[in-house]
Amino acid sequence: MGNNNKWSTISSEIVHENPWYKIQKDDVVLPNGDSGEYFITKFGKVALIVPIKENKIVFVKQYRYIFDEWFLEIPGGSMEVGEDILDAAIKELREEVGYVAANMQEAGIFVPISGVADEKDYVFIARNLTFVGQDLEATEEGMEIVEIDIADAYKMIENGEIVDGQTITALVLAKKYL
Repeated sequence: MGNNNKWSTISSEIVHENPWYKIQKDDVVLPNGDSGEYFITKFGKVALIVPIKENKIVFVKQYRYIFDEWFLEIPGGSMEVGEDILDAAIKELREEVGYVAANMQEAGIFVPISGVADEKDYVFIARNLTFVGQDLEATEEGMEIVEIDIADAYKMIENGEIVDGQTITALVLAKKYL
C-alpha cells in the first residue's frame, strides 16, 4: 500500500485558534524535493454516540450555519484536553439529548477527512437510557431531539434524508451491533 516516500516537515505554526479547533501551517518538502505549505485543521478526537431507545435511534436536529439548514445527526462532540474518550461520549450524550446510559459499547473508529484534519472519531452505542434533561451549549440552542425507528433511519440515509457524513459513517459502523 503506497511507498515509503514521506513528506518532510520543515516548520509548523498555529495560524488560527478558537475553542473548537486550531489551524496549523506546515512548511513541507515533498518526496520529489518540491517545497510547499500545508494547512491542517486540528480537531483531535471526537466522540459520536448512537443512542438506542426501544428500537429507535435518538437523533438531534441541529442548525448548521455553513449550509443555513437543519440536519439530522447523532449526538457527538470533541474531547477536552486530557479527557477520556468514553467520558467525552457520556458527557455529549447527556448534553445534547439529555440521556445517561447504563451501557456504552464502542462500535468503531474512523478518520472523516484525512487530507484536511487530524480528527479521529470514536463511535459508541448507548443503551438502557434514562432521561435526565439536556444541557445545551449556546451554539446548540434550538436543537431538537428526534427518535427514528432503526430500520427507517437506514432508509433515510439511502433516500438522502440523512446526509451528515459523521452520522452516516457512525451508523454504518454501529449497524452490526443493532
